[in-house]
Amino acid sequence: MCSYVLLIAGSIWMVMLAKGTMVLWFNAHYSTFWNIFFSYATYLGDGLVIAIFALIMLGFRYDWFGMVASMGLLQLIVIQGLKKFVFGPVERPAAFFENAMPPLNFVEGVDIHKLFAIPSGHTASAFSIAFILVLIFRPGKIATVGIFLAACLIGGSRIYLAQHFLVDTLIGAVLGMGIAFIAFWTFEYLRLKNPEAAFFNKSLRSLKR
Repeated sequence: MCSYVLLIAGSIWMVMLAKGTMVLWFNAHYSTFWNIFFSYATYLGDGLVIAIFALIMLGFRYDWFGMVASMGLLQLIVIQGLKKFVFGPVERPAAFFENAMPPLNFVEGVDIHKLFAIPSGHTASAFSIAFILVLIFRPGKIATVGIFLAACLIGGSRIYLAQHFLVDTLIGAVLGMGIAFIAFWTFEYLRLKNPEAAFFNKSLRSLKR
């Protein structure tokens, strides 16, 4: 429910705002603190984080490892496929506002990309991890809200750093959750079909006992 509310609110906001409004607003409110915060927070949406997350899941259950690993692979294929072959070289803020006056501010040390804006891969990773965490562990409402707010911060970092527009992050969020949903229920279906299989009941921890 939390994820749906965030996406609906973001979609309404996107319709009401002209393209680039959020980028320009963030750009006008740059500060040293937020520069440092978002330049590091954005790495939590890196594809490598999914790989690390998958390895952590080995300590819980093999099927959870397979679930997260397959989610990461599917996301890589879908996101890159959409970027390269469907949406193509859509301009990112750096290219869109290239001749803007005053020019955009950029955070020092951050590699700025100009093309292949849609969808935001970092946002997709953040929301896929958030959604599958909630599906697997079923945390309480407060924890769930916290998890999705963290994902929103990562998506927001892409706008703050002038790497994506709001629409790019919203599409990434939808795709990330959709991919997580597919991975989760595929493995849940297999587990229900094979309830006694060791793959669905053991982990690396169980081998050490």
